[in-house]
Amino acid sequence: MKFCLFFVLCVSFFVGCSSLQENIVSIEQTSEADEIFSIENRLAFIDSAYLLGSDVSEAKVLSAQIDEILKKKTLEAASVARLYALKGRLLAILGENAKASQCLEKSQAAYKGDVQSYVLSMRLGLSSSDFVAATAEDESLLALEDAIKAYLSHLYLDSAAKFDSAFLNLPDFYGEAYKNVRDTAWSLREVAESADDTELKLLLKEKLSVSELVLLSKLSVNTEFMNNLDKKMSEKELFKLITAKGLLSPASALPNTEAKPIESDEIATRIILARYLWNIFCEIKAKDGMKTQYSSLYRAANEESPVADVPIDSADFDAVLGVVENELLSLTDGENFAGNEAVEPTEAASSFKKLK
Repeated sequence: MKFCLFFVLCVSFFVGCSSLQENIVSIEQTSEADEIFSIENRLAFIDSAYLLGSDVSEAKVLSAQIDEILKKKTLEAASVARLYALKGRLLAILGENAKASQCLEKSQAAYKGDVQSYVLSMRLGLSSSDFVAATAEDESLLALEDAIKAYLSHLYLDSAAKFDSAFLNLPDFYGEAYKNVRDTAWSLREVAESADDTELKLLLKEKLSVSELVLLSKLSVNTEFMNNLDKKMSEKELFKLITAKGLLSPASALPNTEAKPIESDEIATRIILARYLWNIFCEIKAKDGMKTQYSSLYRAANEESPVADVPIDSADFDAVLGVVENELLSLTDGENFAGNEAVEPTEAASSFKKLK
């Protein structure tokens, strides 16, 4: 009898273990694998936009599409858990944390141990330390979250390194989606070290207005003029002062030509930055004829411009040649300046810090 009882217990144990093994279903094994993979792909790009402060309106569209999939009656538990986790992440991006928390509960109730459910819990500040990654890809997703956490904590050098490490073992779309976040972290690794909150907000913008560019210069440029400015001066007042001093005026304008006035809210371009940098640089050096030294030489000799997209009759000819020669800015491809492109905030800050 004892032997029989022992045999029955052994059989029950192994059957139970077998049952547990069967319950562990990876997403790749479900019939919804392709749909879920597509959703994760799109979510990665939405999440990247969110981290960079860009448009995330597609999150609503994708969340609604997940709802349609969840209406299926044949979904496996692993799929239900993953879909609710992904929907929760979208709702968190949209700022709907209460609804995101409800999705987290539904995800965990459907299936324990889903990596996206754990990521959602971390984003909501509800994570526990008992999660164990089931696959190498799960471990890489957690590594990606570490990179994002470092980015949000302004640990930019650490963040860039962690992004590079995480990308190695993740599907290619993750590298494509978060590339701009990783590159931003790399750009910010030096200029953001001593930045205050106001400067950091400007550095994290995708584009700057001209008045924001001027404000960034006040925070970044270490010159006697900038240091003597009233710290309480508003962005609007600062723009008016800089404009009145002629620091946003072109140095190489031909006689009888009138430059279009710059508006405070227009997008700051590389040509505007070059103009501003050159005027400040010449003011620091205080040398007669310096502002127009290049145009005077090239126009008198009727020489061709050394910069392909900046002709010698350009109102900013001196500014472009001056900032390039003095290594305040560089040509984008070795030949062109691309003056109409919006200036990157980190590039502007780096250029301002070179002025002494």
